[in-house]
Amino acid sequence: MLFYSAFVLFVFFVANYKEPLIFRLYRRLWRWHYELFERRRAQHIVQERVAGLTIVVWPSVLNPRVFVSGAFFAEFIAHYPLPPGTRVLDLGCGSGIVGLAAAQRGATVVALDINPAAVGCTRQNTLRSDLAERITICQGDLFAPLKGSFDLVLFNPPYLRGTARSWAERAFFDDGVIARFAAGLSEQLAPGGIALVLLSTIADLDGILATFRTRGLDVQAIAERQLVSERMIIYRLTNDASAAAFTTPAQQH
Repeated sequence: MLFYSAFVLFVFFVANYKEPLIFRLYRRLWRWHYELFERRRAQHIVQERVAGLTIVVWPSVLNPRVFVSGAFFAEFIAHYPLPPGTRVLDLGCGSGIVGLAAAQRGATVVALDINPAAVGCTRQNTLRSDLAERITICQGDLFAPLKGSFDLVLFNPPYLRGTARSWAERAFFDDGVIARFAAGLSEQLAPGGIALVLLSTIADLDGILATFRTRGLDVQAIAERQLVSERMIIYRLTNDASAAAFTTPAQQH
């Protein structure tokens, strides 16, 4: 009887592993954590030091230090091979730190976010960093306001399943954003262009990567960082596996 009960529990756990149990629990825990520990910090302008740059983070804008992913992405871009004049799109720019790291390397950057606070925050950080001549900032939903194409698209998307209830939660809960990104990416890439997308093992990685591949995108993991409760991974997306202009070996952090 004990063995049978254990077996039933095991089957239930496996059957519910992908979404109903683990991911729902994580989303609930995240919201509790945010309400208890992060909401107050998110309601004030704070200063952070990331990838050699000092930035401010406005309320409702993703803090790259608190949630780590932004800092990891910016630090990676700070050492990524970017030929002078590379046309970069910092999609969902948040505080602007990833685009700033690219601009500091000589890239020409378009920073875009749907959150008006993120647009203002990025503008302030661009002026503070004396990089305004290299960065164009605009507000809009994914690729809607864009014209032209890019050599490099950078995206730290909302990758938890669910619907956002505030501007702050838009940085975490997908609500169809990744599918729309995958559908429109190819048209935004210049010949030989690539996208770098940061995801986490707390997301439905198999489902997200399948969405990319369904759209004809080649996917390759090129860097990762292990945290206590998750592993963050940067993926390179290209229209053609042989077309990537900026190729680096996988990096461990």
